[in-house]
Amino acid sequence: MYICYNYVMKLKLFFILFFITILGIIFSQNKTTENDVFDNLFIDNHFKVDEKFYIPICECNINGENAERKLNDHEIEHYTGFSLCYREKYEQAEWVAYKLTRDDLVKKVNRSRKFIQDYNISTDSATTDDYRDSGYDRGHLVPAGDMVRSFVTMKDSFRMSNVSPQHPKLNQGLWVKAEEHVRNWAHWYGTVYVITGPILEKEPDEYERIGYNKVVVPEYFYKIMLAPKLKNGKQIGWNSFAIIMENRNLGGKLKDYEVSIDEIEMRTGLDFFSLLDDKTENEIESYISQKK
Repeated sequence: MYICYNYVMKLKLFFILFFITILGIIFSQNKTTENDVFDNLFIDNHFKVDEKFYIPICECNINGENAERKLNDHEIEHYTGFSLCYREKYEQAEWVAYKLTRDDLVKKVNRSRKFIQDYNISTDSATTDDYRDSGYDRGHLVPAGDMVRSFVTMKDSFRMSNVSPQHPKLNQGLWVKAEEHVRNWAHWYGTVYVITGPILEKEPDEYERIGYNKVVVPEYFYKIMLAPKLKNGKQIGWNSFAIIMENRNLGGKLKDYEVSIDEIEMRTGLDFFSLLDDKTENEIESYISQKK
């Protein structure tokens, strides 16, 4: 009886350990699979299918394909909700690009308050100390208000690679209206493609600079929006809207700062929608609303 009892207990212990091991393997596989699926979906939905609409063509993005992650001071990084191209000599991104949908605006997390240095940037990003007592706000390029769908998207929006020095009156004033306009388009049209950045048209030493890392203070910022034009639930074309704002206290309405996408391309040296057919690209990029 004693031997039989020990055998049964050992057998039970074996099966318990075996069961725990199997559960651990299954959990690990499911976790990996979930992450892999998410990553694949993200790449497919945001960078393969839609890249022709919003990824700007710059020195690191030739003919719509990333030639290299880092090339000639252009370093492209992909995050959960957006992509950006970091310029080390200016210590900020020259563009951020993302797709925003109506569903993305369903709030699931609260706004973060913690800016973080971005160590994904090979040369390291600027730091929060660079902005201290500078007189400039840490201005989001991708707004936190567009990244409310998850903890990860919110955290990524507070990376210092997504920050540029903005005049407080602009950052807290008319620029907020521009960001709200993007979210309004996402609600109205279901999807909006957004590109935002500083206009870096001069050499770094020609600008005011702040902090230990000599972060360039841009003189102008731009924002581009592209959304499907719908009729009876079917797409019949594209709506586009673009603005350039001087980095100072501004009054008036958004329409007062509307420009063509062609003008932004001329000033930034970027090519935004080159993978669209020529006719559509020309129509979108030359358009300026007459309702001013």
